[in-house]
Amino acid sequence: NKKSEADSLIIISILSLQFSDSREDYQQALQLGQQGLELAQELQSKQGEADSLTAITLASLRLSNSREEYQQTLQLSQQGLELAQELQSKQSEALFLIVASLTSIELADSREAYQQALQLAQQGLALAKEFPNKALQTRSLEATAAASIQLANSREEYQQALQSAQQVLLLARELKNKEFEADFLISASSALIRVNSSREE
Repeated sequence: NKKSEADSLIIISILSLQFSDSREDYQQALQLGQQGLELAQELQSKQGEADSLTAITLASLRLSNSREEYQQTLQLSQQGLELAQELQSKQSEALFLIVASLTSIELADSREAYQQALQLAQQGLALAKEFPNKALQTRSLEATAAASIQLANSREEYQQALQSAQQVLLLARELKNKEFEADFLISASSALIRVNSSREE
């Protein structure tokens, strides 16, 4: 039964992401998601495709280390976003908007690119607030804060960006996600250093 096989692969890949703590774990989740996607496409199951792309995109985001890999993740998030909108799945739409924002920040090389990333994050946050999913809200606030820090030009804008960052840390601590908390503190401090250095040049 290919449908049962596809459903099992998708569920296992999504569950694997929740317990992944190494690159090998994310690679395994990615492979399972890809197998699920192939079967879902064969069965012409749009929902199965969207669920598979959720696992694939999240795993791809965690595995991305180069510009090319981030571009591939961005393409996956855009593909997933189109499916989520077609299926009118707002929670999935929020997730793909957030991933698109986070990858766009990594790829950004101009103020306009950061502004676009911020818009994606704000759209994702607006949708995420409709659901009692604090992990989703945390990720959307992460993207909002990261883009806002890069765009800050005044003391007031810096304060607004830092307020978003503080909300992220509070939610991460509430979720007891120390890995995410550490990652965010490192990325936020690095972003502030880069921004301050560019201001001094």
